[in-house]
Amino acid sequence: MNRSPTVLLLVCILSCGALAADDGPIFEAIAAGDVERVRTLVTADPSLLTAEDSSGRTPFHRSILRPHPEFWNLLVSPERLDAVDSLGLRPVFLAITNSKPDALQWLIEQGADIQTPKRGDGQSPLHWAAELNRTEQVRALLVAGAEVDAENLARSTPLLLAAKLGSLDSARLLLESGADANRGNLVGLTPLMIAALRDYREIVELLLAAGADPTARDRRGSTAEEYARQKGYQETADLLAEAASSE
Repeated sequence: MNRSPTVLLLVCILSCGALAADDGPIFEAIAAGDVERVRTLVTADPSLLTAEDSSGRTPFHRSILRPHPEFWNLLVSPERLDAVDSLGLRPVFLAITNSKPDALQWLIEQGADIQTPKRGDGQSPLHWAAELNRTEQVRALLVAGAEVDAENLARSTPLLLAAKLGSLDSARLLLESGADANRGNLVGLTPLMIAALRDYREIVELLLAAGADPTARDRRGSTAEEYARQKGYQETADLLAEAASSE
């Protein structure tokens, strides 16, 4: 199965959550959900707040992956709110990996940076949430003012990534927030073309209803319909042909 770089990194994030034998008592206490133990440890030794585990994460980074708001308040500080971990991810990116949006909403309320992209691929938090189809996190970021048409280094928008991964709910939210249905990437592939290439028919229909142009061509000169036909997606190709004929 093909996986996107974001999904592969997510797997790494979650697999790195396991404790190593030498990670230390504060990380053990966080993993156990023992708030009082963590409070006792940092009160006795404040330097533990900047300790790093075997994966290069601080207690605050590790706490964001846990469903315990008491940890977040106990371990946060202005300098840690947007600090990067060993994978180059800020806490806001770690929060998006969580199945609940509570941590992300809390970080937003604390003033965490939701615009600056991460190193390497230029993915913004909204790209990350859209690609992983974290619908509630997509909504929270949009409400907080995340740039809906932000571009990564490949000039892909969050909508294009949602279309690529079949993230229907996220695509709908992005479009409702004004995402450009026709914004292409570096090679001119639009969200409609990407959805057609993957035979995500519901997303194709959603994009067409939002004004996506079925006659647009990428830098190779191909349309969404042509891509669908090349892949043998007859029903999707016919849908696109009908939409193009009504233009």
